[in-house]
Amino acid sequence: MGEAGEIAMSRTVTVDVETSGLSAQRGGRVIEVGALSVMDGAVVAEFDTLIDSGTRIHYGAYQVHGISEEMFIWSTATGRCLGAHSGVCRCGTAGCAQCPV
Repeated sequence: MGEAGEIAMSRTVTVDVETSGLSAQRGGRVIEVGALSVMDGAVVAEFDTLIDSGTRIHYGAYQVHGISEEMFIWSTATGRCLGAHSGVCRCGTAGCAQCPV
């Protein structure tokens, strides 16, 4: 603590990734990134996005995170994501103007 009455703040950002497989050497690729920012015990920001890596999601990885290939369904006719996405799009940007969800 510095001067009298000054409050020390701490901020922590935790990042989590999910992959399409259990091994990068066997073709597993990042398919989801999430981050949580906590300041003095309170969540101040959240981020979560799916990433269509173009790879098949292996069953073992699906059993760990529950992300299925159906979550990446894309409609070229409408230019919109379809399915249950947790508010994220195939383009990888949450709430993107091109991919409203």
